[in-house]
Amino acid sequence: SKPAKTPEARAPEFLARPLLLPPQLRAVYEALRTALPQHIVLAQVQLGALLEIAPGSTGFERETRETRLAARVDFVVCDALFKTLAVVNASGDKPALRACCEGAGLRWVVVQPGAPPDTATLRRWVLPG
Repeated sequence: SKPAKTPEARAPEFLARPLLLPPQLRAVYEALRTALPQHIVLAQVQLGALLEIAPGSTGFERETRETRLAARVDFVVCDALFKTLAVVNASGDKPALRACCEGAGLRWVVVQPGAPPDTATLRRWVLPG
């Protein structure tokens, strides 16, 4: 009888990323957690999890908006009920994403990745009122 065929080894289709957050973004995450201990800080959030396209957009306009929703922001700060309070980006200002978030009534905060601001400043920038 013939020996059983062994399956050929195939290259993997995906590879695990070594770190979800590089060190400079981890510093911002830790600063947010320290400044806002009663809040939830989420990292690497797709804009589509925060926003939806308003009714009435069609065609190219809708396609453009759908493309923007695929973009990721560095951090989202939520209250205990997971209501979004602010979007915190440490990868630059990104005016198109800022416009989307602010247009939907979300606070947009930009911080420097390697040197996040002090606790009081973060609270002032992130929390409403």
